[in-house]
Order: sequence, then structure tokens, then C-alpha cells
Amino acid sequence: MTDLLPGLIATSGGYFLATSEAELLDYEQSLIGREDAIKQVRLAIARQRRILYNDANRPEENKPEIF
Repeated sequence: MTDLLPGLIATSGGYFLATSEAELLDYEQSLIGREDAIKQVRLAIARQRRILYNDANRPEENKPEIF
């Protein structure tokens, strides 16, 4: 990040410059929520990978079900 355009906010409708601190705070909170959601997906994928592939040599009848 270069801080070339301070206050730049990206939305699904495009980019704009925040005109208040409140706008930047709202955007920051939105980003935190997105970070948390992405982390939860990453952790779930890692867990599923371990379930599916760490037991690759185990007989099918002894493998845990994930669904």
C-alpha cells in the first residue's frame, strides 16, 4: 500500500474517497468482518484437507465422514 489516495474505499459499486472519519471506520469494520469470514473458510478447508488426505491409506470403512 502506498497511501497514494488517502481515504480510498472500494465497494461493489466502484471506488470513492471517504469524506468523513465515520465512512473510513465503517469501511474498516467491513474489512475486519471480511477478514474473519475468509479465515473461517481457510480453517475449514485445512480441516477438510486433513480429514480427506491425512487418512489416505486408511481403509474406507474406517474413514471419518465429513457430511
